[in-house]
Amino acid sequence: MESKQLKNLPEEFKEIFKKTSARLHEYGDIFLLTELSFMTTMIVFSTEIEEDKIKHVDECRKLICKAFDNEEFVKKQADYISENHQGLLEKLYRQGIIYLWTSLESFIKDLIIALIEYDDRYLSNDELKKINIPMADYFSYNDEDKILFLADLILEKTNSAHKRGVNKFEGYLKPFNLDGSLDSNHKSNIFYLQQIRNCIVHNDSIVDKKFYENCKQLGYEIGDEIKINFQQFREYEISIMAYIMKVFNRLNRNFGAPDKFLDTLKERYEALFK
Repeated sequence: MESKQLKNLPEEFKEIFKKTSARLHEYGDIFLLTELSFMTTMIVFSTEIEEDKIKHVDECRKLICKAFDNEEFVKKQADYISENHQGLLEKLYRQGIIYLWTSLESFIKDLIIALIEYDDRYLSNDELKKINIPMADYFSYNDEDKILFLADLILEKTNSAHKRGVNKFEGYLKPFNLDGSLDSNHKSNIFYLQQIRNCIVHNDSIVDKKFYENCKQLGYEIGDEIKINFQQFREYEISIMAYIMKVFNRLNRNFGAPDKFLDTLKERYEALFK
């Protein structure tokens, strides 16, 4: 089914992309600031400070201790960070992997909700008509919750529910004519992101046979613990942003955006993520 040809994307769709982009950038910045804070703490409380810098570092120590109003506590925490910072950061970025995947899932769900609200004729798609709707449950909801209920059914009951990586989301988008191509590197990253997320959530970050066979290129052996650093986190985050921008381009195309505008979007996409 073709979308209404407006040539301008409705604001409700723009807001979904803005919200998701802001959420991803904010979380990435939180991780970066945390890592920088760890590094600063280790430097400030290090016993190996150059002679000409001792005075300035000592002032920083006093300010930090004053902020927490407990010098002994601060020093103990600094010692703990110095001894365990690598492991702490790996745990932090593992949580970040979960967040990245959740953000992508939420983005797709929000988009599906907005599409159904905008034009319920999408529900007449052959793939979506196959979904059995529990009518008693459906009519027990108010109008707003009915849309949420339908979106959840689409995510749970279509053939895409058990697909992997980008294919999972492309299957959800296909009934809305929003599926398409994606750079192979970004596709691989999103696939690995999903597999790492599943390993973290379901196997306490320990590589099992299933993960090993699906992700041999990552170099893990069975029994290894998944380790994530800031660079890896950023790489997966960039691939998610690249995919979101691709979907944004497709949506604008479907709503009749001029070719010149679509070409500009494509140029920006290629400049950022090539």
